[in-house]
Amino acid sequence: MFHEIRYLPDPNSTIIFVGYQVENSPGRQILDGKKEIKILGQRVLVQCNVRLIEGYSAHADQKMLMDWVGKAEEDGKLKKVFITHGEYHSSSILCQKFRDDTAVDAVVPGVGESYAL
Repeated sequence: MFHEIRYLPDPNSTIIFVGYQVENSPGRQILDGKKEIKILGQRVLVQCNVRLIEGYSAHADQKMLMDWVGKAEEDGKLKKVFITHGEYHSSSILCQKFRDDTAVDAVVPGVGESYAL
C-alpha cells in the first residue's frame, strides 16, 4: 500500500491491474475513475496512468466449477457447497445453478453467518 501512496499521485507513473478488482476495493475505485481514494487512512490523489489487463484469472469459470461439483457429487459425499467468493449477484446466480443442476445444496453465506458442519 505504501507504493500506491507514493506513486498514485504521480502522473508519470502507471498502475497496471491484472484481472478482477472486487467491488469497493481501492483497485476497483481506481478502475472506476475515482480521482481520490483512501489508503491506510490517508486520502491519496489518483493522477497516474491506469491500465487493466484482463484474461489472467486463476479462478475457475462457471462451467469448470459445475464440472468439479458434478464429479465430487458422484461419490455421494458432497452435500453442501458454500459460495464465498465474488460479488453477491454473481454468487447468487451460481448458487441457483448448483441447486437447479445438481443434488448438492448450495449457499451464499451472509457476512458473519456461521454453519455447523
